[in-house]
Amino acid sequence: MRFLLATLYVIGLLISSQALASDQQLLTSKMDAFLVTLNDEGKEKFSSAEEVKPNDIIEYKLTYNNVSERPLSGLTITGPIPMNTYYVGDTNKTEISAKFLVSIDGGNTFEAEPVKRIIKKDGEDVEVVIPPEKYTTVQWIPNSPINSQEEQVFTYRIQVK
Repeated sequence: MRFLLATLYVIGLLISSQALASDQQLLTSKMDAFLVTLNDEGKEKFSSAEEVKPNDIIEYKLTYNNVSERPLSGLTITGPIPMNTYYVGDTNKTEISAKFLVSIDGGNTFEAEPVKRIIKKDGEDVEVVIPPEKYTTVQWIPNSPINSQEEQVFTYRIQVK
């Protein structure tokens, strides 16, 4: 599981470096991973995901800050689903209006949920829904710019296999 945590850290660095890839820093980003557990009262509590084991639920928190003096538009926020984990359906959240998309092919293409495909079954075409466990990447496309000095947060959960 230490490999998984190292992978999570590297992915977080990659996401951060994408947001900072200009000569002048306009946007900062960070990705945090929290282990989600229940306390004695049955309420969720969050702790740093330093070590994980099978069936653990991890919440990713992607935070973007516009440090420029003008609104930034055209942002696309992409979150990984590392190997040996799967996306927990209906856990994507953000407080802004944004289109949520998913990929089932490693981030090459994205589409809205539910992801459907036509397969042959007993010689006939049948439409099937691809379950969230098959997603490989998630993505948000905000419907409005991130204003100067504004923060936007995007969260989703994965489960360790």
